[in-house]
Amino acid sequence: MALYTNCPRHLNEDIEVLSIQVKHVDLAKQIICIPKAKAGAREQHITARLTDFLEERMKSLEAGQEFLFPAKKP
Repeated sequence: MALYTNCPRHLNEDIEVLSIQVKHVDLAKQIICIPKAKAGAREQHITARLTDFLEERMKSLEAGQEFLFPAKKP
C-alpha cells in the first residue's frame, strides 16, 4: 500500500489511504477497513511491518484525532 505515487492511475488508491480513519484500523487483526473504496467497502489485510508503523503513527496523533494522515493546519 503506497502512501504516495506520481502515477495518475493510482490516484484513487492514494486518496483511499489518506482518508483512513483511526477507527478503521484493527492492529490486533492486522486489517484496515476501507469503507468508501471504488468497488465498495472492503477489508485490507496489512503486513506486520505496516502494523508496527501504524501503531507508532497512532501513538503520535493528538488525542481525538480522527484521521491517520490529517491535513496540515495553515
